[in-house]
Amino acid sequence: MRNLLLARLKENSRFGEKRINELSEFLLAYVQQQLRSHDPDLRDFAEAQKWTALAYVRPSKAARELALALKKAYQGR
Repeated sequence: MRNLLLARLKENSRFGEKRINELSEFLLAYVQQQLRSHDPDLRDFAEAQKWTALAYVRPSKAARELALALKKAYQGR
């Protein structure tokens, strides 16, 4: 559903790629507080949202952070 909505947003001449980037930046700012939550489920959800937003505006950073998180998760096994 998200991909369909993003595709339609991108195709719309009133919004396009610029609006997707603005929404991604907004989401990054919004989840910052949740990333410091004491609730691990909320932190996990916020982190997933952060990676999704980063994938649009800073894909290299998203890939690095995701790789580090996976490495950390597998080292803990």
